Amino acid sequence: MRPPKPNYNVFLIDLPGILAPKDREGIAAILKSYFDPAARGAGYSASSVTWQTDCPLVGDEELLIYFVTDYRDSVLMESVPPDMGAMTYSTSETGSEVYIRDAAGVDQIYPVLANLAFHEALHNKTHLDDGGLHPTGGLAGPWVTAATRMTPAVLDLLTRSLPAKHRQFTGGCAGYGLATRAYLVPSTPRQTVE
Repeated sequence: MRPPKPNYNVFLIDLPGILAPKDREGIAAILKSYFDPAARGAGYSASSVTWQTDCPLVGDEELLIYFVTDYRDSVLMESVPPDMGAMTYSTSETGSEVYIRDAAGVDQIYPVLANLAFHEALHNKTHLDDGGLHPTGGLAGPWVTAATRMTPAVLDLLTRSLPAKHRQFTGGCAGYGLATRAYLVPSTPRQTVE
């Protein structure tokens, strides 16, 4: 029997620095509860879900998810539709982001943000568009709320997809806050999924 691989890394970055510590902790805990069984099923020891203050070195199998203020604050695209989450990928890099203010108005924002981040992670790892991912339902479905839960079909999809190698877009870290950003997709995107 082969020994397990090291932990599967999921890196999170709150670029505007507006999430409360309790929300960061809650998001990380929920995501870890989703990623741990998939990571073990894919041959990793477990998952490691950590908040970063600087852009980490991200392996091609690993994930980097940006949290930004709202769709107007995107680090992925110059023009993003005003929806609850966005992920865009190109042939060379993959990027995921979650819009913090779109969860405003709920009692606890961290369950909504964690579920949106997980949904975007599924798009990131599978490279499936809405039509390919959403029929799976649950956290892969078209409507993700704080009450949306993991299903066996979503867990299976993630487990099979974790080893996929997609270079992550790390340019959002360096370009954030600058008057001119280097977006992943500077003009019309090749493909956008929510």
